[in-house]
Amino acid sequence: MNISDVERLTGLLATTIRYYESRGLVQVKRKGNGYRTYDKKTVEILRQIRLLRELGISLADIRLWRDGVVSRDELIVKRLHTMDDDSVKTQNCRRVCEALLRGDDEATALSHDFTFCE
Repeated sequence: MNISDVERLTGLLATTIRYYESRGLVQVKRKGNGYRTYDKKTVEILRQIRLLRELGISLADIRLWRDGVVSRDELIVKRLHTMDDDSVKTQNCRRVCEALLRGDDEATALSHDFTFCE
């Protein structure tokens, strides 16, 4: 199938598909005329990459998955832990903002027993 078919099946833009190819995340065969041709396996890999990217997983981590260093589930577990950390930081930052809006001075707002947001 051609790249426009892959765009339709994966929801990715052709430029993104070619970028992933250039990064070595997918291998694409070429026809005699030089056009790329995609098989079902490549489409499935691109779908998985899209899902992982939408979950906020880095291309570096996706590369580890593609190279067989880690499983997809390990990537997802790592992302969940990151999200938990981000959630705590966001809540801490919210508390500081609310304290400042209440009129607390900086020292009071920051004196609560929590890690300041980054």
